[in-house]
Amino acid sequence: MVIVWAGAAVVGFLLAILGSRAAVEHATALARRWQLPGFIVGMTLLALGTDLPEIANSIAASASGNGDVNVGDSIGSAATQLTLVLGLLPFFGRPQLGGRRGLLAAGLLTAAALGLGTGLVADGFLSRPDGLILVGSWIAATWVIATLEPDTMHQLALDVEEPDELSVLNRVGRTVFSLAVVAVGATVAVWGVVEFAESVGVPAYIISFFGASLGTSLPELVVVVTAIRRGQTDLAIGDAF
Repeated sequence: MVIVWAGAAVVGFLLAILGSRAAVEHATALARRWQLPGFIVGMTLLALGTDLPEIANSIAASASGNGDVNVGDSIGSAATQLTLVLGLLPFFGRPQLGGRRGLLAAGLLTAAALGLGTGLVADGFLSRPDGLILVGSWIAATWVIATLEPDTMHQLALDVEEPDELSVLNRVGRTVFSLAVVAVGATVAVWGVVEFAESVGVPAYIISFFGASLGTSLPELVVVVTAIRRGQTDLAIGDAF
């Protein structure tokens, strides 16, 4: 049964990653058609899209009463993106960083967010008011970075001249379907991780911190490497943060 649970976790993560990539692709196509500002596409739409596995994984873990998996994956994925994902970028190109004020603000706000999250879960319980504080901090941090470096964020705009052969309704439908795939994959992955951890006697938090966080951070790695190779360094760094 251990092999079955491990296999379920791997299959679930693969589904979540594939669904996430498809959702990002279709959502970005919609952004191109509607000519949204580059900041919205890069720092929010793209970042949220590549974080869909973590979001779905956290929701599935919370709904099933496995809060350790939720917290472990959330904190672990943040640490993975700021160390492993960011550290691998120079090996796929030569990133030239611009917008130093915005990058500095992003780094400081990310560190503050990690400290805030750690403080809120220090009592062993994450309440809904705690959740509102965390969501509010994300909105506030996004606004601060946008106002500090508006010109740099504008440079993150994707090519809006590329024609889209699919209709808006078709793109919306594909985006929704991709999100559903992410949700299903994350649910299966959570079940596999929890069962595997219990079978081998390892705390679920440890498994989720190292295993689940690495698996759900793969979309970020794929996206930022692609962005680096296309010369969109600010987009890659923004997604990593």
